[in-house]
Amino acid sequence: MVGGLAHPHQALAAGNARVAGGERGGGRVWFLAPVAPADVLVAKNVAAYLFSLALFLGSAAAGTAVGGPPPAWAVLGAVALHAGLAPFFLAAGNAVSI
Repeated sequence: MVGGLAHPHQALAAGNARVAGGERGGGRVWFLAPVAPADVLVAKNVAAYLFSLALFLGSAAAGTAVGGPPPAWAVLGAVALHAGLAPFFLAAGNAVSI
């Protein structure tokens, strides 16, 4: 569980580079829907984190269904690691998004 929790963040990292139509400046979206860059980043971060959390919870549920419930310390460690990695990956995505 702990080893696989970084994969949702890594899977989303490739999408961060292609946000707003694939160009670094996001010009296409800027001209079609002029919104503040901070609003775009907040929306991207919320969507990316919720998707990552859904993947994490789904994989935890599948692992529990197949192998039984893990010890409480493993669950707490995995949740802490998932929450701790999120700001790093979201910030890295922000750097390449706009």
